[in-house]
Amino acid sequence: MQRWVDNVSVRNGSNERRVMSNEIQRAIVWVALLITQCSLLSAAAQAADHFVAPNGTPQGDGSILKPWDLQTAFNQPVSVKPGDTIWVRGGTYHGSYACKLAGGSGSGQQIIVRNYQGERATIDSGTNETYTAIIDVMGHDTWVWGLELMSSNPIRQFSCTPSATVNCSWQNGIQRLPGSITEPQSNNTKFINLVVHDTQQGFDCFKGSNVEIYGALMYYNGWSSQGGTNNRGHGHAIYMQNPQTPPSYKLVAETIAFDGFAIGQRVYGSGNAFAWNVEFRGNVSFDQGILYGGYTGLWQNYLFTVGSGAHNMVFSENHSYFSQDSINGMVQLGYYWTPRDYNLIAQNNYFIGGNNPVEILKWDQISFTNNTTYSRTGFPINVCILQDQLLSNWALDNNQYYGPNKFQFSHACQPNNPTSMGSMPFSNYQQQSTLDAHSMATQGPPTGTWTFVRPNKYELGRANIIIYNWDRLPNVSVDISKSGLSIGQSFEIRDVQNFYGPPVLAETYTGSPITLPTNLTTIAPVVITPLNPAPSPYAPPHHTPSEFQVFILLPAGTGTAASPCDIDGDGSTNVLDVQQEVNMALGISACTADINKDSFCNIIDVQRVVNAALGGSCVSP
Repeated sequence: MQRWVDNVSVRNGSNERRVMSNEIQRAIVWVALLITQCSLLSAAAQAADHFVAPNGTPQGDGSILKPWDLQTAFNQPVSVKPGDTIWVRGGTYHGSYACKLAGGSGSGQQIIVRNYQGERATIDSGTNETYTAIIDVMGHDTWVWGLELMSSNPIRQFSCTPSATVNCSWQNGIQRLPGSITEPQSNNTKFINLVVHDTQQGFDCFKGSNVEIYGALMYYNGWSSQGGTNNRGHGHAIYMQNPQTPPSYKLVAETIAFDGFAIGQRVYGSGNAFAWNVEFRGNVSFDQGILYGGYTGLWQNYLFTVGSGAHNMVFSENHSYFSQDSINGMVQLGYYWTPRDYNLIAQNNYFIGGNNPVEILKWDQISFTNNTTYSRTGFPINVCILQDQLLSNWALDNNQYYGPNKFQFSHACQPNNPTSMGSMPFSNYQQQSTLDAHSMATQGPPTGTWTFVRPNKYELGRANIIIYNWDRLPNVSVDISKSGLSIGQSFEIRDVQNFYGPPVLAETYTGSPITLPTNLTTIAPVVITPLNPAPSPYAPPHHTPSEFQVFILLPAGTGTAASPCDIDGDGSTNVLDVQQEVNMALGISACTADINKDSFCNIIDVQRVVNAALGGSCVSP
């Protein structure tokens, strides 16, 4: 028979303890349940917090017990004020949505839309095209945080016959939306720690001022076409532009993107488009373009240029990796088809793999310093400057180049004609260009292990982990002391290529380095019904080799794992879970949720479920 014990004494051999009567036990548990229900109602009624659930309705009041549906919340009911938070409960929301929330312009006046307690809140657009994106941001001063955006529509390929009315370069018959779009009024919008996959395109960020994309995980985005002259993959992880006026700054930071149909992250546009004041910092992009044609279809991991010329661009601390070399696998800072770009700072980046890991093309002014590049078979760097551009405005120095001793430097920036650039050993390149005077060139690949732990500024204890494992070790030691985790805090490590699969590591932090495996092979499934060889080629992705791995560190309670306090397994901890735990503690039902692992269901377990239901953590050994 189960008994609750507290700090009293009952003789039992050499043990001494005191046992509450069953009547007192039952009274305390029922009081706990009553307090929980009242607390939940009180917390939900506060103006600062509102709730959305898959089974929410327009008739709800936005409380945790009577949540709204998602579109009702996005319409900003009168009770939602600047500074409020809309909590999105776990589960799947179907369709596309218009986010019309309008926060305030002062500090702390933004409206936050965030997944609740780390629950997996998924918006699946399917074939729905009610709006122009899964989340079409029509408001301003809003932060969208922690949601999963995707499409379960398996149709990703099409073929067509071009005509006066049919443009085969755009999607025809592919009912698929981008993850999110910013509109002209979408000022001061932030997208934080979203997971965006299997969409038409991750983010369309042409409009709006002062937009930030931070911590996003983006994969398997895009589609492909066959017909006319534009047979290729389409859709990118991020497609961005930024006008000169009104003054605007756009930031893409600490994101991870891989395995798309086309380019990874690009700032790009025609002569009528603009790119001013854009910064990319601390991002990871790898094996972009692989879904269209496999490794032979690899494309740019990053592209920085615009037809009118890019101004005031910053590209720092980013990582680019290709598992194999490909003629189009590269990073392009500048572009052959752009007349010229204006000024760029690129520093402390890692450009690994691809035929040309990085190409520097046609800038009026550029600082390219403290970068590392490696090409297996191609050119460690490709540099082209126009005849009327001044080398005195080019600062390339203190870089480390690995690979073949062949470099490209030219004033003949001819599209689709890389041989016009010539080939020369590093010493000749330095002499002819007068660049890279203090840089180093090492023939062959790097050696050893490089690890990077990049803390997340919005979630303490969360971090991206990047590993270059040049010696192909089966396991690599990583120091995570800079992540923000506390000693004794539980955490898990997730492979970004199988993010919603089991964690590769789940431990309690001791302050010591952790050991991560590198011979991983399992990847997330692609949402697609392949149609090969027609209408367009599709190649399934592969896990990166042990040479390169990327992980996300998640503190306990913020990951994708089910919480032990979610008794009914519905993706959230609420009063229904408290009721079930109370029944177990009273012996009404079997003890199947011993939260603290002491072989009993008792008041301690009830308290922990109550704490989780009220927004705290579900603490378990």
